[in-house]
Amino acid sequence: MTTPLTIEMDLVFTTPAFLGDAMQQAELRPQSFKGGLRFWYRAIDAQLAKPDDDVGNDNRKPHNKAREDTIWGGAGDNFGQSKVLLRIPNSKRPSLWKWDRHQFDRFTPGRGRNTRNGVLYLGYPFGLKGNQKRNALVQGTSFKLQAVIPRSGSLKEWEIHAIIASLWIFSVLGSCGTRSRRGFGSLQATNWRLLNPNGNRDWEEAFEALPMPSEMNQPDRWKDGIQKACGQFRDWFGRFPSNTAHPHIYEDFAPKILDGFPSWEEALNHAGSKMQAFRHRYQPDYDLVMDLLQHPAHGKTSPGRVTFGLPLTFRFGSRLSLIHIS
Repeated sequence: MTTPLTIEMDLVFTTPAFLGDAMQQAELRPQSFKGGLRFWYRAIDAQLAKPDDDVGNDNRKPHNKAREDTIWGGAGDNFGQSKVLLRIPNSKRPSLWKWDRHQFDRFTPGRGRNTRNGVLYLGYPFGLKGNQKRNALVQGTSFKLQAVIPRSGSLKEWEIHAIIASLWIFSVLGSCGTRSRRGFGSLQATNWRLLNPNGNRDWEEAFEALPMPSEMNQPDRWKDGIQKACGQFRDWFGRFPSNTAHPHIYEDFAPKILDGFPSWEEALNHAGSKMQAFRHRYQPDYDLVMDLLQHPAHGKTSPGRVTFGLPLTFRFGSRLSLIHIS
């Protein structure tokens, strides 16, 4: 019997991670990472942006959905279980952390309507009613994540590239859990290795084409490593069309490196304060939404700041009005 091939990653949470079971009690589970891997796969495989009529399969699924489900699993003919099985081996019960807004009071300058607090801004749901008993994996939690590929010898070249690329970009830029796009649950890869007992050269070559996370241990090396990897993704998957709608790593993508911070709290406060200031009466958005209230039929353009995420609520005390934009 052929021994499965495994890619093993050493990961650490650099901020508290709010992920867990149905009772919202934090724990490490392989299921918590599947959605993140799908997200980053969509962000790097330009073939997903091909027109839907370029099917390339006999199961009546659009090309992009068929390609994604081939790797990560899906319902319907010719699909089923993912080609990648996730495991967290020998994980001891991690330490837990609870949200307490008062521990961030030191980041609150100003008074009244001019109050600012970046951490509370990013993590506001954790202080809402019903979340008092919720906990998170503490910052600094380290663990191993294994991606087991049982039928590694039968995969096509593009499938090998898709799996390795998704795992790499997720481990370097990824996050998971509630508010993961607001800084919580951020991951850092300290190393990764290919456990290839059958000596499959196709996997070796693809694995060696990407930078080793253990060597991306300085800001410049980290930035260079990401840019090198993105160049390799373009060689493997092509370039995204300029009109691609879903989130993706476009051609001019480059990470922004800020000055270092002594703690994760200070880093999130800096990022949250920047975002909060950006959203406060930002022009031309303020006038655009006010004009929408006055002339509803002309509201065809969303404000730029909704790019940050979910639908945004605008409140206008002078007009006793509230409007949601998405």
